[in-house]
Amino acid sequence: MALNDTIQNIGDELIISLKPKVSGKIALSGYTDNLVGLTVNRSVYREFRILTEGIFTQDWQELTNENLSKFSEVVVYNFMIEVKYTRTGSDNTGSIQFVNFNLTGDFSSTDEYLPTVKKSIFKNSYNSEDLSIIENNLFKKLYKNGIVAKYVKRGDNNDKTEDSGFFVLFSSIAKFFAMILKFMFRFKDFNSDYELLYENVKQKGLFINENNIDLTSLKYLSEHYYDEIRRRGTKMVFLKKGTLLKDGTENEFDGELIRLFNVNPNDEIIQSNLNKKYTNWCLGNNSPLYRGFSGDVNKMFGYRYDFLQAADVYKESSDHTEFGFYLRDNSSVEYDALELQTVYYEESEEGDDTGFHFYTGNNTLASVVFGRNQNENLSNKFIKVDCNLSYQISFSVKFLGHGTGNVNNNLISFGIEGFDKNGIKLNNAFTTIDRNLIKSDFFSNNVEDYILSQWYEMKFILHNTLCNSDISKNNELRFNTNFIKNILPKLKIQGNEFSFEIKDLTVKPITYGSGILNDSRNTPMCFIHSSNFSYIYVKNNNKNVTKEETERISNKYLLPYNSNNFFTHL
Repeated sequence: MALNDTIQNIGDELIISLKPKVSGKIALSGYTDNLVGLTVNRSVYREFRILTEGIFTQDWQELTNENLSKFSEVVVYNFMIEVKYTRTGSDNTGSIQFVNFNLTGDFSSTDEYLPTVKKSIFKNSYNSEDLSIIENNLFKKLYKNGIVAKYVKRGDNNDKTEDSGFFVLFSSIAKFFAMILKFMFRFKDFNSDYELLYENVKQKGLFINENNIDLTSLKYLSEHYYDEIRRRGTKMVFLKKGTLLKDGTENEFDGELIRLFNVNPNDEIIQSNLNKKYTNWCLGNNSPLYRGFSGDVNKMFGYRYDFLQAADVYKESSDHTEFGFYLRDNSSVEYDALELQTVYYEESEEGDDTGFHFYTGNNTLASVVFGRNQNENLSNKFIKVDCNLSYQISFSVKFLGHGTGNVNNNLISFGIEGFDKNGIKLNNAFTTIDRNLIKSDFFSNNVEDYILSQWYEMKFILHNTLCNSDISKNNELRFNTNFIKNILPKLKIQGNEFSFEIKDLTVKPITYGSGILNDSRNTPMCFIHSSNFSYIYVKNNNKNVTKEETERISNKYLLPYNSNNFFTHL
């Protein structure tokens, strides 16, 4: 009897089993072992046998390199070799201790060409060790009597060659059911299985960014399926992750149309419902030859707080006189000095269309600036743009007093700053449309040029990078590089004891565009008594779906049925 890998007496046997965890072709050539305690009269007799499929065994034969080299077979985690040591000799004293055993030979992995399996739900479990264990257990049940009828002869000698017909047929059946069983085991951890959640979301009909979606996102969509369906037909399908909602919370996940087009965080996307007044033929608004804006498409948040949402307000003083500003409703108060030296801005009592009112006092030469103060980080107020699209930037201003002192010091100027996707300002972001001058300011005029108490609508054109003209026009710039992803406006009004009102900062895409906008559907429709119209500007990054297919899916599943939707692909 052998205990603890030790052979004590003559005639005792020690059997060791080796099961290499490999899948491929094995060709044995020899062995080495290490036994402690062997002498001339204290020896062992070595034998081995090979087991495959956990059932078929060979007869014991002497362990020699020559006999081992006869074994060459393809195995799938189902190969095991047993080595038996029997103590021999005339010396019955002492003991023989087994230390280790090693096989030598060649191994080459095999890659079976199974295109159907590799495209199926079983692709990750096929030829795995777990699958082999399940397959062997199932095959054993089929091989033994009790399931398959006895008249199907097999198992008389447990010989694989003798039962080759049974083995070929029923091992295939066992593998197929093993794959099904192995796949079913995955449902125990459904919420942590990426592939199952992916298939679940796809089969439910939700559209996802197939190239960039993680396990957390899939889990969220699977658990909030009905919420996603309720968002269809609303503006929620256009919202990006992190967008601030009306209730003060952030949107937890990209809208479904964002996911369908694979819109990147820095990509431009605009959606606007066309006002009814723009659907009839009207000179200056809509007509067959009109090539202006798509109605009231506006990228800004609204008309009441638009300047404050798009920029910060700060002061510049030539004589370093300190002053501050505050909102009349006291929602935000900042004081730097006495009230007489303070810049005020307040809501007008005339309603939404009057904007804000500003004035300075105490003979202070100062500038009120709406924009970014030097290196201030205003990434949360960025206006996203696409360099392949042209925009009109506009606002309205009314001067209530020209100011005192040197009239040449009373100025109004307006420009923009450009930033890349990382929020870094680009100093060469814009040029004149003839490309001869790096420039970021649209205009600078003397306040004295404007009639008091009269609203002026300031309009400026920012052309796309494809714009090409030999004539430089006033109030027009163009993108100078494709790296621009965001812009910020910068309005500056300077003077002594002046007052003014501003309102309606808007950034609108222009439908005339360039080569990317030569689709006739991007011009106004000019239908009389027409239904709802919606303009959508978006870049399709989904390589698996054509532009036409994304439009078909959007119209069928994501957008309202009573709306005619016109896509501009950037």
